[in-house]
Amino acid sequence: MNMLALCIIMLVTITVNCSKPSSEAPASRAKPVVRWFRNEQGFITSDVKTNDITSWTSSDGSKSGIHFDGGSEIHDPLEDAPEFATAFRDANDQAEAFTQRWTGQMGRVHLYWKKKKEVLRNKYKIDWKSPAELNPMTTYD
Repeated sequence: MNMLALCIIMLVTITVNCSKPSSEAPASRAKPVVRWFRNEQGFITSDVKTNDITSWTSSDGSKSGIHFDGGSEIHDPLEDAPEFATAFRDANDQAEAFTQRWTGQMGRVHLYWKKKKEVLRNKYKIDWKSPAELNPMTTYD
C-alpha cells in the first residue's frame, strides 16, 4: 500500500470517528494520570519525550530531509500530578521572587526555569524538565 492510500484511509477513519455523535457527555473532565518514577539518583522524574528532529532518507537513497516531530509545545507532566502540586507552587513562587527584578526583559524566562528547576531538584528531589529542554526547536525569549 502506498503512502497516499494510507493517508487517505487514516483521514477517513479520523473523520468518521470524529463525526459520530457521543451518546453521553462526560460529567466532568478527568484528571490526567501522570506516570512518574524514581531514577537511579533517587530523583522523581517522568517518561516525557522531547519534540525531536528526525532525519530520514528514502529507501532508494534518492531523497532525504529532516522532520520536526513536534506539533504543539509539550510540558513536563509532573506539573499536572496532584501529589506534587505543593512542590510546584513553592518552586513557582520562589522562581517568581528570584526573577522579579527582570520582569519584562528578554531572557527572564530562562532564569525563571533555572531557579524553578533548582528548587524542585534540591528541595523536593524532582527532576523537572523545562519547556526549553522538551521543545528544542522552539525559541524562547
